[in-house]
Amino acid sequence: MKLKTALLTAVMTLGAAWVWGQNALWKSWEAQGDTLYRVERYVEAEPFYSRIINDAVKSKSEMPYAVLYKRGVCYFSTEQFEKAEKDLNVVVTAAPANFQGRILRGLIRQALGDEEGQWEDVNAAIDLQGQNPNLLRWRGSLSLRQGNYESAKRDLLIVRQFAEDPEVEVNLAVAYFNTGAPDSAFLAIDRGIEINATVISLYLYGASFALQEERFEKAWEYLQLGQRLDADNATLLFYQGAALLELKRETEACRCLAKAFAAGVDDAAGYLTQHCWSFEE
Repeated sequence: MKLKTALLTAVMTLGAAWVWGQNALWKSWEAQGDTLYRVERYVEAEPFYSRIINDAVKSKSEMPYAVLYKRGVCYFSTEQFEKAEKDLNVVVTAAPANFQGRILRGLIRQALGDEEGQWEDVNAAIDLQGQNPNLLRWRGSLSLRQGNYESAKRDLLIVRQFAEDPEVEVNLAVAYFNTGAPDSAFLAIDRGIEINATVISLYLYGASFALQEERFEKAWEYLQLGQRLDADNATLLFYQGAALLELKRETEACRCLAKAFAAGVDDAAGYLTQHCWSFEE
């Protein structure tokens, strides 16, 4: 969420990137649209921009790309993502070196679930902007989802130099663990806890990694800390049950697993059947 907010701040403060001729009527419409745009009244601003764009098309005038961009922001902000992408495709084609257009289209494609498209725009924006930490964090998250853990790690290690962020540490831990460096993963988890001990995902990932490494006491430590934040978290209860079974504390384990199953964790059923439920003919 913080990442998206930071990127939106960049794309919604577009300056006069294009110089274009406009008649008095266009100027009036744009001024009215901009007044609404600046106070985030995007539904009301969009028709003024559309009038200009439609008039430009009808009169076969040069497309006012700055207006088209602002209409794209309006569509994006009102969750009309297909329309927003259509506008930004024109903008990016006309000005491929405008990094704000690339960022906005990337955010639109993110909303549309188009990871390949996001990858194209994020990489282009990074090429234009250099080591922007928000863009590197975005690309690092994409790399994680695509299983490109080494690439994710490179980007996230640079991001770490700019700010202390527990979410970065979680993602770094995932990258480290999946590249065969569990000790580095645990160090990232612990660093994240030092930064902000209230982020529940730190304890969930830490416990998951520890269980996979058969470091059950360590898993239990993470789970105990996590329980203080969210005692009813279903995934936390499931991991607690798994850890307690390995620690030979079956009664407590079964209690946690039953709660996890009742909360919707279907994977708990196998543990319950094998270790907690007995059936008589």
